[in-house]
Amino acid sequence: MNFVRAGGFPNYFGPQRFGIDNANIQNALKLNERRVSKNLKSIYLSAIRSYFFNEILSERIHRNIHRTELDGDFCLKAKDFEDNQFMLDYVQGTQDKSFFLTGSLLGDNRPEKINDIGLLENEIISKNRDLFNIIKCNRMQLSQRLLIIKPMNLSYYIDLDSICIKFDLPSGAYATSLMRELFKEI
Repeated sequence: MNFVRAGGFPNYFGPQRFGIDNANIQNALKLNERRVSKNLKSIYLSAIRSYFFNEILSERIHRNIHRTELDGDFCLKAKDFEDNQFMLDYVQGTQDKSFFLTGSLLGDNRPEKINDIGLLENEIISKNRDLFNIIKCNRMQLSQRLLIIKPMNLSYYIDLDSICIKFDLPSGAYATSLMRELFKEI
């Protein structure tokens, strides 16, 4: 728990984003074959972007570069942490430790990059070209998401035969991802 408290945890999208047995991804692959409501379409498209984000973050962790700024990375500067609300500015490349690394939520306006992060993203995209083509065909805008999240007010207590874990997360972070990291330590 102390490791996560001090260093944060990978900001993966949780499994609920992808549906049971990755159904949202499978349904996204069929978007051109059938009509769906705008709401369902939005869910499927978000699942694709989330999938790419998770894959890129996973590869960064595998290469042990998830806490290392790469050429081409965007960083966010925290201006205000009051009341657990992150007010963030985008900053291109910095070694300043008050900045936080982000990963791309891919969009059709993604620039072709020949820098380190662009090459890594291209590797993941090339393995999933059909999914990326859906992003390109649906006019999704590129955006960024923090790679690592630090939970606030993380604590726990043991009561007879149970453990109670308390924490606060910023909007968009998944408690299931935090719990997975915490249980790795047990």
